[in-house]
Amino acid sequence: MRKVLKLFKKYLGKNKLMSVCTQGEKEPWCAIVFFAFDDNFNFIFASKKDTIHAKNIIKNKNVSLSIYQDWGRPWKLKGAQIKGVAKVLREESKEYSKFYNIFKKRYKWIEKFPDHKIFIVKPKEIWWTNHVLFKTIERQRIL
Repeated sequence: MRKVLKLFKKYLGKNKLMSVCTQGEKEPWCAIVFFAFDDNFNFIFASKKDTIHAKNIIKNKNVSLSIYQDWGRPWKLKGAQIKGVAKVLREESKEYSKFYNIFKKRYKWIEKFPDHKIFIVKPKEIWWTNHVLFKTIERQRIL
C-alpha cells in the first residue's frame, strides 16, 4: 500500500484543480478550486468566504472532492474521489500558518488575495481510479 500512496502523492502533484462539492439548504453545489495537499492527504484550498461553497461548508462540513485527468485515450483514466470534512481556518489558529504556507509554496499568487480564506479538507475516504496502475476500470479505496 505504501507504493500506491507514494504514486498517489505523485499524481496529486501533477494536478492543480479539484472540484469541491457541498450541500446547500436545498441543492448541492460544486466549485472548481486550486488545491494543495500535505503528507497526510489533507487537501487545502483558498476561497472567498462569500462564495456558495464556502457558505455551504460553514453550515455543513461534509464535502466530496474529485480530481480527474482524462488522457484522451481509453483505459488511461486517472482520478480521485474523496469524502471528507472541511473547515475554514481562522488566521489566529495554530494550523493556519502551516496550511497557508503549504498552499503558498504551490501558489505564490495567494499573497495577492488577502480576501481569500484557507480551507482544509480532512479525508475520511480516498478512492483512486488508475486504469494503468490497477489494470481495471474499477476504483480502489486507498484510504
